Amino acid sequence: MVELIDHFSWENIYPKAISQFDSGVVEINEYLKKEIFCDDTNDVRRLLLLIDQKNILGYISISLANIPVSIQTRDWSKTEPILKVNALGVDKSVQRSGYGTFLMLEIFRLALKIHSLCPLKYIMLSSLRDATEFYEEILGFTYSGLSPEEYLSAQEFIMYRRLSDLKDSSTLKTVDTGLALSVTNKET
Repeated sequence: MVELIDHFSWENIYPKAISQFDSGVVEINEYLKKEIFCDDTNDVRRLLLLIDQKNILGYISISLANIPVSIQTRDWSKTEPILKVNALGVDKSVQRSGYGTFLMLEIFRLALKIHSLCPLKYIMLSSLRDATEFYEEILGFTYSGLSPEEYLSAQEFIMYRRLSDLKDSSTLKTVDTGLALSVTNKET
């Protein structure tokens, strides 16, 4: 059974599962190693793991933040609350199986829950060049600045999705993850 859990609730042995996790991107693998051993329960980031009994299939790290309303005018006094996706990784053995989409859809749902308690404007993330098409075409994210076509030497791009676009629950149903496995969300 595949489960989505907060990493603090996983009681299995981490070292073997972490050493076997490989997204194919060194920075994504290193981020997981760094975050999973962070035992600060007061940290504002949350690391959610998509696991089966012994393996980490994927993960997503999120946090709440405030961003300036207008970077162009340099008016730093006005900010807007966001849900920030710090990192997302899927083991390369299960990539293109719907797990990345599933993780992002869960973040959309979580953002809407948070928004019902305290307003959020956006979900923001920094996408690697190879993943921009996934975020833009499948999940509806928009570039905050230049696109990969406009900025050929960049490897990362800031992207966002407005929460107001997600309020219609049919938005979450339009993306088919194609998952054959049942996924449970273990609340902690």
